[in-house]
Amino acid sequence: MKKRIAPSQEARPYVDLKAAFIEPPYFILNCGLFFSFVGLYFSFFYLPTYFISFLRSNADIGFYSLAILNAASVFGRIAPGLLADRIGCLNTTVPMSLIASILAFAWIGIHDGAGAIVFACIYGFSSGAILSLPPTIVARLTPNVNIMGTRMGFSFAFAGTGLLIGNPLAGALLELKHAVFWKAQLFSAMMLIAGTILFMCVRLLKGKEQGWKI
Repeated sequence: MKKRIAPSQEARPYVDLKAAFIEPPYFILNCGLFFSFVGLYFSFFYLPTYFISFLRSNADIGFYSLAILNAASVFGRIAPGLLADRIGCLNTTVPMSLIASILAFAWIGIHDGAGAIVFACIYGFSSGAILSLPPTIVARLTPNVNIMGTRMGFSFAFAGTGLLIGNPLAGALLELKHAVFWKAQLFSAMMLIAGTILFMCVRLLKGKEQGWKI
């Protein structure tokens, strides 16, 4: 294997706070990643508990529901990436994030195992795009390739912080003794829709500069 680009001889900064906060599209993207990751992983952590505590399903079904969710996520990390090559990474992320948000709201109204399995399949697929496409969006918003690593790290610091606090907050809203899940489900859905709206804002801002495919 050969390197396509020679390594930079300039030492890149570890943190680029000035650029991060004075470039609205990049800053809004980071906020979108934060909110999305606050709500995104609730189902990954609590879907088996939902099957057992709320639906009163067999423990084996609860266990395999997580495998179904992750299997669908694998396809969701690949197929949207192929689509993003044709129509743009943001043009793919926005509808996938919107689908995940709608499903997160719809989860509140699911009261049977079959519906929950369908939810796991579609949510797993759509969430896979939110997990796999952000690096390409960051690259698209970075004018100087020499600071790509700095920006990537800064963006994932936002996403990682959201992931770190999201599940404990959602878990605090659960009432397992009475099988009350709707509060945590609503919290997750609200965070996801907030992230989707911010992704849409980035799309509108950059679309004026870079055209339709972004």
